[in-house]
Amino acid sequence: MDNLIIKPHSFVDIITNSSTVIYTYVSDLGSVIEFVDAVLQSVPNNALKADDLFEIKEVIVSPNLVVDCILNDADNRHHETLSKINKDLKGSWNDLNQYVIHNVSVEEFEHLNNEEYHLETGVYIKPREGTSPEFGSLLNRVFDSVETYG
Repeated sequence: MDNLIIKPHSFVDIITNSSTVIYTYVSDLGSVIEFVDAVLQSVPNNALKADDLFEIKEVIVSPNLVVDCILNDADNRHHETLSKINKDLKGSWNDLNQYVIHNVSVEEFEHLNNEEYHLETGVYIKPREGTSPEFGSLLNRVFDSVETYG
C-alpha cells in the first residue's frame, strides 16, 4: 500500500434534477483510529492497535497558502528549508507542498482558519513495516470513496 491521505468531510448527498452524487469521507483522525482498533479487537488473541500498524496523523492537504506564509516569514522555523527547496527546485509546487504535508504541523497554522480561508486538513496514513498491503487497501476503500449516480 502506498501512503494514504484522506481528506475529511462529512457525509454529503447532493440531489439535482438530473443526478444524485454521494461523497463519503472520514470525518476526523479519531474515526480512522477507532475503526482500525475495532477491527483489530475483533481478532481473537490480538493485542495490536492502530498505532502498531500505521503512522496516523493529521496533515495539511491544501498547503499553497501555508507555503506562501512560510516563504514570506523569515522567522518561521521552516523558512530556511522551504526557501532552499524553492530555490533548488525552481519553485516546484509539488515539492513545496509535499514538504508542508510531511513536515508542518496543523497546529502551527490553525490561525489561518477564518472567514476568508479554511485550512484543509486530512488524515495521513503510512503503513509500518510488515503491515499487510490488503489492510491498507481496505482503509482506502472504506474511507475514501466518491460515487455518482444518474
